[in-house]
Formats: sequence, C-alpha cells, structure tokens
Amino acid sequence: MTVTHEFTVDLKREKVQIVKVPQYNKDTHILAITISDDGSPLYLSSTDYKAYLKVAGAAGNFYNLSMTISGGVVTITLPESLTAIPGRHNSQVDIVQTSTEARLCSMPFCIYILESVYSDEEVIASNEYQSLTDLLTTAQDLINRLNMARTYYVIAAENSTKQYRIVCDEDGNLSTSVYTPNA
Repeated sequence: MTVTHEFTVDLKREKVQIVKVPQYNKDTHILAITISDDGSPLYLSSTDYKAYLKVAGAAGNFYNLSMTISGGVVTITLPESLTAIPGRHNSQVDIVQTSTEARLCSMPFCIYILESVYSDEEVIASNEYQSLTDLLTTAQDLINRLNMARTYYVIAAENSTKQYRIVCDEDGNLSTSVYTPNA
C-alpha cells in the first residue's frame, strides 16, 4: 500500500508547493515530481541525467537522496529517517547531466511531516491498565503493612524480654508470634 504525491516543480518559476505526510510512515509515500522549464514539461533520460532530492530537515539534518528518472518525472519513496522527524523540510530536486556534471536545481518546495499523536517510543495504554494498577496497589499495601508491623514489633521488643517473629505467607498475609529463645 502506497500513497503517491504527484506535483510539478519548475526550474525557473517559483510556486508554493507543500506535500503533507504523517509522521512515522515507512516506505509508503512516493513523490512523483514532474520537472518543468518555465512551465513546459522537461524530458529527462535516465541514461543522460541523475536526479537527487535535497532536503534541509526540520531538525537541522540534511539529505541528498537518489531519485529514479522516467521521462519528465522523477520519483522517490520517502525514507523512514525523513518521516520520523516532524516539521517543515525544505526541499528541491537537483538534476545532474552525467556527461558534464552540469547541475540544474528546481525551485524549492516543502515536505511537511505532520506530528504523530504519540511517539513510537511511548508506552501505549491498554486494557491491562486496571490490572496493573490493582497489582501496584496490592504491593504498596503489603509494603505499608510490613513497615507498620515491623515498627510495632521493634517497639514491643525494646520493652520486653520476649522476641517477636513476623511471617508473611505466599498470599501476602501477615502473622506474628511471640517466642522465648531457648524454650
């Protein structure tokens, strides 16, 4: 499944061109760009020319990506590294004549990566949220009861010659016993 964005960029005429792509899309958005010269479509042969997508990324990163040429249309599938960073990515197509290395640059256009509603690195809430909350509450309750029991029996032990034992069974139930050493 792919989405193709078809538009024209000119070598002389500037036109505001914005391509919007959702963040984190991977190998699904294709730019199919018709190159024109002063409004007239320009035919490019893949044997005589190379094309590159130059991008000044929103985070200060730069890309120089090889494009495919077919007639007057240059295409590229946007890489994940580009779609991962939300914001405005100023772009242009560079056409290089292979025999002479002469370079023509298109007028700029914008690839705008729309920020996702959440980051791919975020923990996503699920239907297990209540179970996890219940487990955390049970664990905290057990810790509180153990701390209270320990405090109580330490105080009692300081005021007695008897020794106290606190036992926690596998279900989290506390029991205490008093014992006399060597008895």
